[in-house]
Amino acid sequence: MGGGPLCSIGASYGDLIYVITANGIGWGSDSKKIRSPDAPDLLCLNKNTGKVVWHDNSPGENIIRGEYGNPVVIEVNGRAQVVAPQGDGRLRSFDALTGELIWKFDINAKNVDRHWGRADSANYFLSAPVLYEGKLYIGSGQYVEHGEGDGRLCCIDPGQRGDISRELDDGPGKGKPNPHSGELWHFDEIGRTLAAVAVHDGLVIAGGLSGFVYCLDAKTGMLYWRHDTKSNNPTPPLIVDGKVYVGDMDGVMHIFGVAKEKRVFAEIEIGDPIWGSSPVFANGALYITAGWYLYAIQEGHTTPPPPPEAAAKP
Repeated sequence: MGGGPLCSIGASYGDLIYVITANGIGWGSDSKKIRSPDAPDLLCLNKNTGKVVWHDNSPGENIIRGEYGNPVVIEVNGRAQVVAPQGDGRLRSFDALTGELIWKFDINAKNVDRHWGRADSANYFLSAPVLYEGKLYIGSGQYVEHGEGDGRLCCIDPGQRGDISRELDDGPGKGKPNPHSGELWHFDEIGRTLAAVAVHDGLVIAGGLSGFVYCLDAKTGMLYWRHDTKSNNPTPPLIVDGKVYVGDMDGVMHIFGVAKEKRVFAEIEIGDPIWGSSPVFANGALYITAGWYLYAIQEGHTTPPPPPEAAAKP
């Protein structure tokens, strides 16, 4: 757990669960050394017994900083795949039952510096890939403390095998086009991102660390509109009832229409930073975490103010 007290547990498949262990450099450390390069980065466990069924440590010493993304389980041509965003900047797919590598995709260009902490250095993943109509969508970034920089949002075909990166190695720090690439399109304007995308009605909604929210065509990557939140680090978007909800670090919830034309319905001041997590809609209520607080918002519902002692911050 070199990246700190973090791990990511993906969706289960039968009696199996999949865990990314957060292997990497120690939290808050300026070192470039991976604490445990031989330790597993991805575990498949029996959820009833805790027994390790298979594991993978493909990134090894090539972890850029840490591992913060979430694995997902998808089914392609009748075969279950575990798709894991790993710490060396590569998205890998494994057979859900056996752990056999099916394909891998490098989100970085071959000519970037694989060390972390600069605007032009290689990125890793801080979110889960999203599956929509048989395609995967994922963006790259670095932890928020390293600020803005170059990044990429990609659409990938998971139905291929082998190395499906955009480029193949062509000598140290050099790349050449991959004739068997699984990349369908990429969008570089987004820069670094910490958030997963949301996809609905053929539209991809994505937010970059720079504070812009983008609406793209899911098939082509064509940009329909962008919106400047005038903050930074938008949260993963939530789409519900034809609207998309995106929070930001200044504590504003932005509400847009899910459409090719930009429609800004509202910008609501919550009052505390909305950071890291998407809002959640359930049972007619919208739940938002902001600062020290959890808010539940429902149409037509009013709540008396809490007693002073309950309103005090810890």
